[in-house]
Amino acid sequence: MPNHFAIDGGRDKQMIIWSSIIEKKTMYNASKNDVLDIISRLNNTINSIVIIGHNPTFHQLLESLINQHIAKFSPCTIAKINFDIQAWNNINQNQLQSKKLGILKYLIMPKKNT
Repeated sequence: MPNHFAIDGGRDKQMIIWSSIIEKKTMYNASKNDVLDIISRLNNTINSIVIIGHNPTFHQLLESLINQHIAKFSPCTIAKINFDIQAWNNINQNQLQSKKLGILKYLIMPKKNT
């Protein structure tokens, strides 16, 4: 099995190294603040992250990060948020209380089966 794969996002084409994927079992029942704490402790050499989890935590997390109400956040929804930050520890609960930190680039919800 190859140790990497490509994500073709147009200009954002990236290679993901399998060995760089970290599984955090503590996120399974995590609160929004728990996830924020994990993000804020990331190494600043990391430029992009993918977080997979469950509601209501991730719906609440998204709304907090972009300071915007999202009426529906179905299972399997994908959201891309861009941040203009210098360090991951800039994403924390104190920062969220005063402003939006990220810009929602897209929100993709699965189509319902008919």
